[in-house]
Amino acid sequence: MVSFLIPIYNFDVRELVKTIVNQSKENNIDYEVLAYDDYSEKEYQQTNNEIKDFGNVIYNILPKNISRSKIRNLLAKESKGDWLMFFDCDVAIRRKDFIKKYLENRLDYDVICGGTEYESKDKIARKNLLHWKNGSVRESNKTRKKNNSFTTNNFFIKKKVFEDITFDETIEDYGHEDTIFGCNLRCLGYRMQDIDNPVVHLGLKTTENFIANIESATNNLYLIYQNNDNKKELEQIPLIKTFLKIKRLKLISLYLFIYKLFQPIIISNLYSKTPNLKFLDLFKLNTILLSYRSHKK
Repeated sequence: MVSFLIPIYNFDVRELVKTIVNQSKENNIDYEVLAYDDYSEKEYQQTNNEIKDFGNVIYNILPKNISRSKIRNLLAKESKGDWLMFFDCDVAIRRKDFIKKYLENRLDYDVICGGTEYESKDKIARKNLLHWKNGSVRESNKTRKKNNSFTTNNFFIKKKVFEDITFDETIEDYGHEDTIFGCNLRCLGYRMQDIDNPVVHLGLKTTENFIANIESATNNLYLIYQNNDNKKELEQIPLIKTFLKIKRLKLISLYLFIYKLFQPIIISNLYSKTPNLKFLDLFKLNTILLSYRSHKK
């Protein structure tokens, strides 16, 4: 059996679930869909209630928000399949052979990642441009494979492998629970494969919310690095590499001083119609250096 697992938060998942059900039936597989709502707003709870009428779908609304890691672990724990297919709720499946492609590759690997793609720029509102550009440039399949990164929005994993690792429930704020999960998979030697089988990321955040999430995720990344035994694996992440280099050269104070001078220009650009991702990198570096300083005291 394949268990399709969808943690929901403030998004309409009806089309996603319908596509999963239809393709599962077309491929004649034993399946279930577990869609758990992490205490969304009432309008989304009511809208998504329709999916209970689809085949083999369990829709469960949690009584309180429990975090991204905990809800994914809960979904896996309560699933019945020997293979688990994880999605984020804000994605769409556009490929007609999406599920078939995973099924064709499952015998050779323990974990299979399909990746992400984005809509064309002409469909994107200006308020979402920074998130779209970052995703299009840095989360495309080609870039993701080059950086050896792991994302939770579209991956297929043996249940017994997932049970060996699970998501780190100490990470309660937004960001990088997928980084440590992928790091643990590699360090334990599981057979991982990237294939070209992306979902479309629909839930683009406004620039204000995206920057807030980046700040939270960067703070999380610093704490993960500090508290994790697999430091060599994490040191392959470009931001960690740069942070360690600046620390080694004792340039932290100088960088923070210069960044503060140029911060208005950097932030203004990130909100513009032509955001520069190099400026986003400077923002991340400033954030991780500040995190280092605050935890050093």
